[in-house]
Amino acid sequence: MRKRFLTYGLCLLTLFTASVTTAQVAEKSRLRIGEKPKVATSSNTTLSAYVANPNLPKEINYNKSLAVNVFYRQLLLSNRSAATTTPTAKNVMEGTSDDALYSNNKIHVSNIYPNPANASATLDYDIRDSNAKAEIILYDSFSRKIATYEMNDFDRKLRIDTQSLDNGFYMYQLVLDGKKAATKKLLVRHN
Repeated sequence: MRKRFLTYGLCLLTLFTASVTTAQVAEKSRLRIGEKPKVATSSNTTLSAYVANPNLPKEINYNKSLAVNVFYRQLLLSNRSAATTTPTAKNVMEGTSDDALYSNNKIHVSNIYPNPANASATLDYDIRDSNAKAEIILYDSFSRKIATYEMNDFDRKLRIDTQSLDNGFYMYQLVLDGKKAATKKLLVRHN
């Protein structure tokens, strides 16, 4: 009987201590749940009324448009001729495009765009060697040859009519001097 009484008393003491500790923690809580927010009564409210550290500067100045102005100034004044050409055509001429189907010292060919295509698709290219013979072969999903397009060294673009094609995946392959150089997918999707 005495053991039960001691156990019961110990449990009550533990519960009382826990509730007192919880109450003390709740008083020190940063959340202040259940309290109404204190509103400044003065008509001239400053930033320091809301900031815990009143030693901070009361006014912060920054120039948000400086970075934007610098960017556009550099863009407009750096190279005026680059603004008149399209980025794709410029990259094809320079041979620096990361989005290239194939590039070497003889030829540079971009990927077909737009991909997926609706009515037509375009491919930019630059043949640097007049002796190079290049062509694009279009295959359907069953690897049947649909069309062959020759790439002339005096042209810069190849337009492929996709309006007559059914919706689905097609493969286009670059053949350079009779050898397969690169193959990629083209999705045709009519709206």
